[in-house]
Amino acid sequence: MFGARSSAEQKTVFVLPGLAEEATYHAPLSAALGGDVQVIALRRPPKDGLFANRMDQIGRDHAEQILASGVAPPFHLTGFSFGVQAAFATAQALLRRGQAVGVLAMIDDDADLHRRRFGALDNAPPGPEASVAAIEALDAKLLECYPGRILAFRADIWPGLRRPGEGLDWEYFAEGGMDVLALPCAHMELVEDRWIKRWAPVLNAALHGRRLRGVRDLPSRVDAVPMAALEAFEANKRGQLEAEIRLYRAALDENPDSPDWIWINLAQALNQSGAVTEAIDLLQKGAARWPGLCNGHVELVRMLKAAGRGGEVRALAQGWERLKVFSATDWHLRGVLFQEAGMPLRADQSFRKALRKCPELTSSRGRLVRVVMSAGRFDEALGLIRAGLKVTPGSLFLQVLEGEVLTRMGQRREAEAILRAVVARDPLQWRALSLLAEMQSGPEGLEALLPRIEEGCARAPSNHGMFLVQGEVLARLGRAEAAEAAFRQSLDKQRRDLRGWLGLSRALEAQGRYAVALDCLCGAPQALRATAELRRRLGEIVLAARGL
Repeated sequence: MFGARSSAEQKTVFVLPGLAEEATYHAPLSAALGGDVQVIALRRPPKDGLFANRMDQIGRDHAEQILASGVAPPFHLTGFSFGVQAAFATAQALLRRGQAVGVLAMIDDDADLHRRRFGALDNAPPGPEASVAAIEALDAKLLECYPGRILAFRADIWPGLRRPGEGLDWEYFAEGGMDVLALPCAHMELVEDRWIKRWAPVLNAALHGRRLRGVRDLPSRVDAVPMAALEAFEANKRGQLEAEIRLYRAALDENPDSPDWIWINLAQALNQSGAVTEAIDLLQKGAARWPGLCNGHVELVRMLKAAGRGGEVRALAQGWERLKVFSATDWHLRGVLFQEAGMPLRADQSFRKALRKCPELTSSRGRLVRVVMSAGRFDEALGLIRAGLKVTPGSLFLQVLEGEVLTRMGQRREAEAILRAVVARDPLQWRALSLLAEMQSGPEGLEALLPRIEEGCARAPSNHGMFLVQGEVLARLGRAEAAEAAFRQSLDKQRRDLRGWLGLSRALEAQGRYAVALDCLCGAPQALRATAELRRRLGEIVLAARGL
């Protein structure tokens, strides 16, 4: 636990750790909050392995630390990413002990309510890695309501296809409602200095009971969640799939206007039971009800593509143009869906409209750059990136993208200078390291990069990208067994990364283990097995095994 004892004049906020043993942003947060607020960063007590894989135990552990700190209640808590879940559990643990909780501030992009069926989706084996332990912790957690009000700092740019709810979906479990400050940044950017400086004044105001400027007052939506949906969560934790399906059906019968994550979870449960067509039909029924674009559309696209019915996505896309679009993030989601449907011109138009409404949306800009690059318009792509860097100077995401575009344009010297500057600022920027590795034509350059990559793996053991790059570099150096180990480490953390599966299969093939390579690819998640790249790779292994 870091931080001095609180004085009577100070407010104190406890920062809950995420996947690491302690939060890494407490120092810049302390500077941004000013001298009238003390920041105490809690450390996760060591348990069996990295940490106790139950959220209630994590909450009790941190509550004990807080009570031993000498700080008087009410206790103010905050957390980022997985630390949000820890902060929520800690607040509940304190309340159960009769302690007062003041500000509960969440720094995130999503409550992950739609992903509480992690194991059902990926069948990820248990292991000691931080990400797997986090999955187990969430997967074992039953949902409960919080009796107070929640303050949320929400990233409006979300990873992958998932779109966060207005209150990160915590509005369904906050009985006192929420105050939400939406920020046009991505998940990891929330704890960069420039964005901390945007949300820290609001946190300071909340701690001192002052008016919160720029936030949205979001009413509680606890009543919108039928009790059967909560019972379905509990059935899932007990492994009772039939009961889970029955309860989710009852929830939708009781309230057809239930949150979209209830529709999604029922569809996923049906899919797990083998009723793939019924799952898709359910989401199509939901799509006919939803007035605007939402995660249900995203899940429908995902399931259709995984079932080999990608051709139907284009037909669905015709109806998306009739759905209501109000905000920049609405346009972004429309662009993402058109991109998934293989309709680049419509995606291009949507991303441009998103950027006109909010030029700071780096995710929309990044996706637009991809669309433009795929058409071979590299000069235009570079112009888009540099325009974005004027709006969001210092964005590492855009700088890495700039290095990639320059590399594709043959301007390798300038690209390398940009990428090395990025890595100097943040050694864990694995995409920059990957591009630098691609530039190396001989083993000397790869050997020079390897210690930096290994250092990144040691510093961020839950970062799948670092191990992915390590595997690719080791494979190019001819160290197939070490490359295999690195790829397996990467896939332990992110099973849905096609690049990791392809790399692992090549490392196994290099060792002459053709049957293992085939088994490995056949064990990839269903959505990846449907891709042309993986199917082509299976054919390559078969031909190699026969010496052809």
